[in-house]
Order: sequence, then structure tokens, then C-alpha cells
Amino acid sequence: MSTKHGDRRSVSDTELMQNRIYNLVLEGKTDIEIIEQLSISRRTLQRYHDRIGNQIITHSLSQRREDMLKQIEVCKARLIKPLQVLQNILDDPNSTDRSKIEAARVYQDTATRIIQLEDGSNSYREILKMRPLQLEQQGS
Repeated sequence: MSTKHGDRRSVSDTELMQNRIYNLVLEGKTDIEIIEQLSISRRTLQRYHDRIGNQIITHSLSQRREDMLKQIEVCKARLIKPLQVLQNILDDPNSTDRSKIEAARVYQDTATRIIQLEDGSNSYREILKMRPLQLEQQGS
């Protein structure tokens, strides 16, 4: 379909052109060389550069999100193990009152940290769910 802005490309044609430009950039071609080789305007090349950049940013954010959530889970797992030991101290009839008081204090502090991690990771998940989607919408 032709318009005053020239031929509109299908999604697959757009992706094909985007991949060709990306590969040419990786080969070290200059903008002028790419424009001449693909017979496109500078403005068209800039639009493709923007799309490629947004996709790279989106991928990077997604990877960082996954890494951060994994780290949160590791921290929670590390905090849960001592809770079991502390619970054993609290349940042991041979533990001194002083040991039980200290175990209860540490247990409470540790449980609070786990809750904070859980709350923080839920908030972090919500924030990070939005960002890549917003970037993808801007790139389209």
C-alpha cells in the first residue's frame, strides 16, 4: 500500500530490514555506507537505529530483572536456614533463658528481614514489569 510517505513495509519486511541494518552495524559499516547499500533515507536508518536500541535496552532490563529476582530468592533462602536453628534453640528444654531470649530476638529480626525482602521483591517485580512493556511500546 502506497502513501505519501512511500511504501509501507510488512512486519516481516521491517524485521528483515532491521536485522540487515543490525548486522551491517556489527560489521562496522558507517551510516552512509548502510544508507547507500540498502537505498534508504537517513531518517529511515535513524528509525531503525532507535528500534534496535530499544530492543537491546528491553533485553538488558529483562536480564537484570531476572538476575535481581534470583538474588532476592537466594537471600531469602540464606535467611530461612538460620530460622530453623533458632527455632531449635527456642524448643530445646536444655537451652538457657538467656539463649532463648537472644534466639527469639534474632529470629524476629531475621523474620522481619525476610518479610522486607518479600515486600521489596513484590514492589520491584511490579516496577520492572512495567518498564520493558513501556519501552517496547515506544519502540513500535
